Amino acid sequence: MGSKLALGQELRGEEFHPTVLVRFRRRLIEQEQGRLALDLVLEGLKKEGWLKESRRQRIDSTQVLGLVARMSELEWLRETPRLALEEMETAIDDRPEFWEERVERYLESQPEYRWSSEVIQHKVQQMGQDMLRLLDWIMSQASGLEEGKQVQLLGRVFEEYFEVAVDGVPTKRKAKERVVTALRNPHEPEGEWSAKGAGEHKKEWVGYKVQVAETVEDSPVEAGEPTTNFITAIETQRATESDEAGFEQVKEVQAASGLAVPQEW
Repeated sequence: MGSKLALGQELRGEEFHPTVLVRFRRRLIEQEQGRLALDLVLEGLKKEGWLKESRRQRIDSTQVLGLVARMSELEWLRETPRLALEEMETAIDDRPEFWEERVERYLESQPEYRWSSEVIQHKVQQMGQDMLRLLDWIMSQASGLEEGKQVQLLGRVFEEYFEVAVDGVPTKRKAKERVVTALRNPHEPEGEWSAKGAGEHKKEWVGYKVQVAETVEDSPVEAGEPTTNFITAIETQRATESDEAGFEQVKEVQAASGLAVPQEW
């Protein structure tokens, strides 16, 4: 009902299909017009005199979850060779002798979530060996397979999570040895792990960070009176980027959109 009132439609009128919003959002992203609606609102506020350029602003960040909120290490490590094998399956004719075994292991079987920690540790070690053997075979071919998106992710994950010992056997890196931007989901490699706060208030997530800027009232508003605080920027950044970098990003976007950047935050 709220959406119909906002759009000036009859309450009993025919509703639009929800997928229309999905397609519209995709078009905005593809055309880099994500600020289109916000800029129109801000222009209207400036025209009516409700958004004064001298107003103070405040800014804060919050987390944005990726498409898959959380995958276990076993899940996404296993998904990485699975996606690479799936990508390569129709692209090669002369398959290596270990191909069917890997297909059965990663494409035709599912992990057992009741595995003990010892079994999981063994499986992860096995994944490292399988990744290395597959990568070595790919690099020995003159077929362009190494240019595939999933194959490149396979190489990235192996480099970030495994190291090859002097005996040639890959072993899993310790958590403190991994880069903070290490991949956590091969389905959405742009999403990164990050944390905000400390102690019981600490929040951890895999995804992105968003900076939100808002104007601040010059004087307190009486209870029940409408506020004239307005959001002036909503900017997404990498989860591992600092709030200082996000602050600079917000100021640049505001300046580019014609808003005067306030002197006081």
